[in-house]
Amino acid sequence: MARDKTSVVGIEATVINLRQLSDRVLREAAGRAMGKAGEVAKGAVYANLTRTDHTLAQLRRMDHPYAKRHGAIRVHPGETHVVHTRTGRMASALRGEVKFRAGGAGGGSRPFYRLGWWDNVPPHVRWVVEGTRVMLPRDVLWATVSAPHVRPAMLRAFVLVMGAELRTQAGIRFGGGGPDAA
Repeated sequence: MARDKTSVVGIEATVINLRQLSDRVLREAAGRAMGKAGEVAKGAVYANLTRTDHTLAQLRRMDHPYAKRHGAIRVHPGETHVVHTRTGRMASALRGEVKFRAGGAGGGSRPFYRLGWWDNVPPHVRWVVEGTRVMLPRDVLWATVSAPHVRPAMLRAFVLVMGAELRTQAGIRFGGGGPDAA
């Protein structure tokens, strides 16, 4: 059968079984992708919790740059959420896990990444994040995952994993679409 001369000749991709993927398969793939994005976020938060560029003695000589009496944090301009590590307990207590919440009107469930402190939380975690009567707060979680360099890295990780997951689950055939194609 001859092809209509007005048809466009090019690459044709046929997704063989994408419609046959179960909700469970998609949910698991999205969960793995969300886990990878969460690992990126957790790594960035961990890096901001373990700064060693100033010792406690240096911070004291700088007149306690996180003190409320200054009105604003006076160290690390643009990165006022970073934490200088002392014992490492705050960083080692950081946890992350993929969880699923019920879907909306479409049913199913949606993955999300829970990041924070919930097991054996050292008391100073709250003081650092929320502040005290003498120290300004540093919401290291929110500020880190909102950072302009972290958000795209999280999205990239999600897309790479989700793309790989879908490629392994759905058969994709590429056809030439040349003049002999029917």
